[in-house]
Amino acid sequence: MTSPATRAKKDGELREKHADRWRGRIEGFVIGILAGLVLLIFGPALVAMLPGPKVTASIQGMRAVAGDAAGCSYYDFDFLTTQPIDSMNLKMQFPRKIKDYKFAHPSESIAANGGRLIMQAFEVGRNSMGECQVIQQASNWGNVDASAEGNVLVISQERMPAGTWIMGMVAVSQTESAGHPLPEFWSVGDFAYTKLNYVIRKDISVSFLGMKDVK
Repeated sequence: MTSPATRAKKDGELREKHADRWRGRIEGFVIGILAGLVLLIFGPALVAMLPGPKVTASIQGMRAVAGDAAGCSYYDFDFLTTQPIDSMNLKMQFPRKIKDYKFAHPSESIAANGGRLIMQAFEVGRNSMGECQVIQQASNWGNVDASAEGNVLVISQERMPAGTWIMGMVAVSQTESAGHPLPEFWSVGDFAYTKLNYVIRKDISVSFLGMKDVK
């Protein structure tokens, strides 16, 4: 026959086991909530530190010194992503009012040695009003959204596979500017990609390569 003292001891041990079990469940629940909050708040920043797509963008200013386009200024734009990205958006401001522009994906082919060949060419000149113009481009496939107002041009694209190029040419006015004094070249933009179910956004830095005279 179990004595009252023994029963009390066993009951106490049983209650302690139940208490430990509930404490473990509560602690696990709290840890789960805290971990979820940490991932919700800091997850994108942590994932953004992992290796991801790289993009490069540059723009070269050109002053035509010969031919029909003499006196005109143009800006040659290149953009490349090394890995797939969900989207890109870029805003650029030029020193003078934008008169004409064309953006497209270049034509591509594979050389005999297995290398990749990229080709895009633009014809520039003047329209019937004597204004600087981008007359035509060698390749114009794919959807590159672009719009301009005053000195500012915006381009965007979605779902870009690895190795995608965007090339463009912008013609600006010889005299008109939407800003006084004339603004310097300026750009701001970002690209987005998905990693570990997080949408990561990073800035696009456009390298301005200065102006050069071309014939």
